[in-house]
Amino acid sequence: MAQLKIDNVVKSFGKTEVLKGVDLAIADGEFVVLLGPSGCGKSTLLRIIAGLEDQSSGRISIGGEVIDHLPPAKRGIAMVFQSYALYPHLDVRGNWALGLKQAGTAKEVIDQRIKEAARILELGALLERRPSELSGGQRQRVAIGRAIVRHPGVFLFDEPLSNLDAALRAQVRFEIGRLHKDLGATMVYVTHDQVEAMTLADRIVVMHQGVVQQVGSPADLYQRPANLFVAGFIGSPKMNFLQGRAAEAGRIDLARGGALPVAELDRPAGDVVIGVRPDGFAVGSNETAPVRGKVVLNEYLGRESYLHLELEEGSRIVVEVPAETVVRLDEVVGLDLKPKAAHLFDASTEQRLAA
Repeated sequence: MAQLKIDNVVKSFGKTEVLKGVDLAIADGEFVVLLGPSGCGKSTLLRIIAGLEDQSSGRISIGGEVIDHLPPAKRGIAMVFQSYALYPHLDVRGNWALGLKQAGTAKEVIDQRIKEAARILELGALLERRPSELSGGQRQRVAIGRAIVRHPGVFLFDEPLSNLDAALRAQVRFEIGRLHKDLGATMVYVTHDQVEAMTLADRIVVMHQGVVQQVGSPADLYQRPANLFVAGFIGSPKMNFLQGRAAEAGRIDLARGGALPVAELDRPAGDVVIGVRPDGFAVGSNETAPVRGKVVLNEYLGRESYLHLELEEGSRIVVEVPAETVVRLDEVVGLDLKPKAAHLFDASTEQRLAA
């Protein structure tokens, strides 16, 4: 069994604390994505799991066995990096076999594992080619295959798609998802790309400044973000935020005039931040709408358009509308809040409020 447990892991570089007490339990066969902006500590955590960095304190265990004292080769993990790191003078077969040979694996076992990896990754016809004869997507699949032949307990991926163009990213992302389904292996995947996280993960771990902000399924994080950071990081275009004050049941007064009807809050009156995703507004009557804004940009995307609106108080929001919606630049439009579209956060703590 390849359960991975991270207990109160702290990492400091000099006086700078990069990881501030990370606790995480990953089940056998689970696909977990560490998501966050550059510098949040996600790659450092992955390198600590792999044994490429030492934690300042805390404990890492796999299958119930503490592995902190073990070198990378003895931890039962395999890592796929952003760079392919293939040996240019070896063909695909040679790249896959080298590590197994160095570990003293029997030739018939090596041949069987290479055959298995070639089948899974559909690289059987390319085993005799060198890296210079392969496309970027093929090279990344070779790098993944090098991990597969080791039969690790845990796969670690460190932004493996960053060097690929958009089309290849989508292709290799699909192949990694299929690989997880076929192998049923435990996988930990680092990325700053929320599309990769949302499409691949069983659970997402959102990190910011060395702290885990929220852990949950893609649907959990999208529908019930725990705080303002998660709300603003998950979703594209990002969530819109409006300042307001909960004055009475069923209504929030906006800071610069107007009011939004919302569900009754389980809290006393106070300053709040209202989060609304771009599809949470509907274009309504300019005379009666609680929010009005001037169209400064219309992004037409085929199936929908994104209207960039400047509100009366000067802030800007993005609203998703059907592509056939006809608006003119500098036109003032009214916005109605769709039912259950508001996410409410405490203005001081930035934490989600129960509604």
